[in-house]
Amino acid sequence: MSSLTSLLTLCQSTETTVAWIMQRLMARGFQVERTFDLHAARMAQVDCLCPYHGTNDCTCQMVVLLVHRQEAQPVTIVAHGHDGQTSLSLVDMANQSMDQTIIQALLPAMENSEI
Repeated sequence: MSSLTSLLTLCQSTETTVAWIMQRLMARGFQVERTFDLHAARMAQVDCLCPYHGTNDCTCQMVVLLVHRQEAQPVTIVAHGHDGQTSLSLVDMANQSMDQTIIQALLPAMENSEI
């Protein structure tokens, strides 16, 4: 069983936010893997109407990142955005333990909207 824990919402595009997260975490020795991209998934769909915008031309994006260090269990971060805002969430799963250094790496954005 899993649930999402909301971290923060930023007034930035999802791509800008994801690039910042990846750079920040990799600089601290984490491996970051982009495991899902909504834009890429929608490319194969014809007439895929956005449930938020109701059209094919939407600004919605969702990216799932798998973050880990060597033997540690990975942590999943979900970035979901539309219309210039991105919400970050952690996936809480029984077999994943949160590495506090992930939170520490993202703290400047949480405190100062650094991005």
